[in-house]
Amino acid sequence: MSTPIPIFVATSQTQGQRDNDFCFVPEGEIVTFPVFTCTGEEADGACGCRRSLCGVHSSTGTTTMKVALLEGGRPALEQAIRSSLRRGGWPQVGVEKTIAKIVTAASQFPIGTIVEWRDDIFTARKS
Repeated sequence: MSTPIPIFVATSQTQGQRDNDFCFVPEGEIVTFPVFTCTGEEADGACGCRRSLCGVHSSTGTTTMKVALLEGGRPALEQAIRSSLRRGGWPQVGVEKTIAKIVTAASQFPIGTIVEWRDDIFTARKS
């Protein structure tokens, strides 16, 4: 059995702290980085791609994430991300790098912490 790893899941907790918050991902769904971000987009830009992560099943975005433990470990996260890319018609490129980036970032916070991601920086939100 694989060792549990810290990841990010969608949450609506703390939504509204910023005027441009949104959460279209079902509560608790694993989230990952967007496949691409708009050129020249700013964190508070209209698109939202520089401030949101994407649900691996819903392919929708959220500006609020919670740190959680994934019981299936790296294999489970890899499967979720690869399946998401496959469903979206994206190439299976950079998956290991994405997993490392997620685990490294999530490891910086205690389990249960609500975070936001803006311009590649995760910050804990005040509850």
